[in-house]
Amino acid sequence: MSQIIIKLWQQHDVERCTHVAKQASAEKAWSFAEYDESYKAGHSGLIAYDGEQVIGCLVAQSLFETADLLDIQVLPEYQGKGVAMLLLQALKQACKETSVENIMLEVRSSNARAIGFYMKSGFISIHTRKNYYAARDSLPPEDAVIMQCSI
Repeated sequence: MSQIIIKLWQQHDVERCTHVAKQASAEKAWSFAEYDESYKAGHSGLIAYDGEQVIGCLVAQSLFETADLLDIQVLPEYQGKGVAMLLLQALKQACKETSVENIMLEVRSSNARAIGFYMKSGFISIHTRKNYYAARDSLPPEDAVIMQCSI
């Protein structure tokens, strides 16, 4: 693994994010249409590169003093190597440069690994939304843990 570079996303990164998400999250992944809609809506996107290869992505939406972390994905072979932390740190830095005071997110209650990562990154659990994630394919509805991090 060479030096990881974080860049703002561009239109051509939508397809790359879709590929990363499918590799990282399989049936829980966002579709091309969801990434494309997010890009066209003006949501912030950060892309992690190892050389020319896209290895991770993050999508967030800011509204006034709050940023909502909508999606973060890292290729399986790069997970546990600090890529998600770099993406999250880049988001936090961008928030500090604006009027954003908090980052909020929803995470599946079954995703203990992600919840642990977010807690190590300064997030706290503030609420649970029952059946937030609708049934999809073979997956039943699932609760979301709402987490927040002050900048």
